[in-house]
Amino acid sequence: LERMLGRARGGSADGFTGVLPAVADIRAGDSCHAGDAVGPWRLLRNIGEGGMASVWEAERHDGLFDRSVAIKLPLRDWPSGALSERIARERKILARMNHPNIARLLDAGTTSAGQPYLALEYVDGERVDRYCRSHTLPLRKRLELFLQVARAIAYAHSMLVLHRDLKPSNILVTGSGEVRATPGLITIPFQDEG
Repeated sequence: LERMLGRARGGSADGFTGVLPAVADIRAGDSCHAGDAVGPWRLLRNIGEGGMASVWEAERHDGLFDRSVAIKLPLRDWPSGALSERIARERKILARMNHPNIARLLDAGTTSAGQPYLALEYVDGERVDRYCRSHTLPLRKRLELFLQVARAIAYAHSMLVLHRDLKPSNILVTGSGEVRATPGLITIPFQDEG
């Protein structure tokens, strides 16, 4: 992995961490509200917020079909070129991902104000760590969940994608006990040039 990172950055893996945004770049004023329209979707409720994006449960409001999705909206200064490129790159990556343990991209676009968004499969689930505790899972069942996560990660790696934000809040478990890894806005591809 270190060799791949070094090749991707022109010889040094140290520069790799330079692609992370500075905390000072985050704007507190970027906020949405329940009822706001995002493309053909209407925001229902905020279901999460990280360092780079807020995530909302949303429903289709144009009447073409009924479906709930998770809308990811960047918190940062979204008109900037770097963030727009990052979201475009993530959209392309997610569009080619097809794994039962990774939440799927269903739609993408921009708001009427030009803010990019991603509409992902809505996962009605519980964080993996909380799920394990609330269901008092024995070791064997915890390992079965871990194997689902490992298969999702192996799939992403086979597509030369590294998540970089893998944590319990990004791994949900459905009521039927299936894991869904939710993508982060800092998912990046690795191109092995050698």
